[in-house]
Amino acid sequence: MFSYLILLYQWVLKRLPRSFSIPLTIVLALYFIFVFPLLAVRAVPRVEHMISQKVPTISIPRRAFLEIPSDYSAVGGIVSAALMILIAPSGGLISYGVLLYKIIRGKPIPNNHI
Repeated sequence: MFSYLILLYQWVLKRLPRSFSIPLTIVLALYFIFVFPLLAVRAVPRVEHMISQKVPTISIPRRAFLEIPSDYSAVGGIVSAALMILIAPSGGLISYGVLLYKIIRGKPIPNNHI
């Protein structure tokens, strides 16, 4: 676990320029502290409910034995997991795009790749 933190530190603060990596880290932290929980709690259940009304539910055998709530459906669980997998990386991509636009805005990329 500690080695992953060292790898992350080396990647973010040593390889990337600090004028980009520090704001990126701040924006990502704000996204995962405020926006991701809001989307996970508000948006995902609404989409899950909307899709579960259109798709027939698959019955789960021995629901009481497995302690699965009666309002849970397998389709809803799959939709919820897929939406979580889509929402999490989108924060990183949005943060990266916003900061890259802010840094490069109006400046042409130098052509020194000789």
